[in-house]
Amino acid sequence: LKEKRYPKENKDRDSNYQEAYLGLRKLIPASGSMLTLGFTGATEKEKNSAQNSGRTDVSNTIQRYSLGLYQPIIQGLDMSANISYSRTEYDETDVSFLKIPEDKAMVYGLGIMKSIGKSSMVTLNGTYTDNKSNIENKVYNKTGVSLNYVYNF
Repeated sequence: LKEKRYPKENKDRDSNYQEAYLGLRKLIPASGSMLTLGFTGATEKEKNSAQNSGRTDVSNTIQRYSLGLYQPIIQGLDMSANISYSRTEYDETDVSFLKIPEDKAMVYGLGIMKSIGKSSMVTLNGTYTDNKSNIENKVYNKTGVSLNYVYNF
């Protein structure tokens, strides 16, 4: 059980969050590849529901299915690719749209990792999200790029 806490002006978004993950990994020794298949189930419940905050965008249930591939390319250079599908169902009717929101998202990711010596690496990752919803203003596409340096000590 986790708590999500927000700053004072968004205190009505505070919630209790539970998540369970079940995954399978398959190592392919000949290539050094690894396939990962996963399922995540989560619930988020508004903490202040007894105070009737009026928020309808906090309490929800999430189901996420994911598939990932890790693949060494050459010594010190690896790649990863993943795809996931998630469905989020909210508990309450959105008062502005008079519907119970339901979101569906496809997320695609691709990354490259370059080892630098024995204790550090650089990673470059890209993601693309395609979010669909029965609430118009929650339909969007998003692209993200990140560059990271990791040093293990």
